[in-house]
This record gives sequence, structure tokens and C-alpha cells, in this order.
Amino acid sequence: MTDMPTRLENPGRTSRIDRYVRHMECCLVNAAKAPSDEMRALWRSAGESYALLAELERNPCDSFALGALIDR
Repeated sequence: MTDMPTRLENPGRTSRIDRYVRHMECCLVNAAKAPSDEMRALWRSAGESYALLAELERNPCDSFALGALIDR
């Protein structure tokens, strides 16, 4: 299995981890701005999913992150 290139190795493209982290941060910002508890919970849940995906990209054998994704 090959590792995903990091931003430093390939400055023209971002890695999957970087994209997942960026999406997670956007979700958390949206959660903070959400007008209702339901929308905040929805955005937080989406952000947590992106965080778990980033963790799985870093360590594909992480059974905790994989189990958390399956439980969703």
C-alpha cells in the first residue's frame, strides 16, 4: 500500500487527510453558527465523521475509528 502524498511532496494537490480536516473544520464552524440544536448536532456529526475518515487515512488499521464509522 502506498502512502498518500503530503502537501510538501506534492504542493499542487492536497492529501485526502488535509481535505478531510478542512471539511471537518468547516462543519464545526457551521455547527457553531447553526440556528437550532438540531442543525448544530447535524453539523457536529458530519465533522466527527470527517475526523474519523482522516484518522483512518493516517492509520488504516485503526479499529476504533473504523468501528465508530460503522456504528454511525
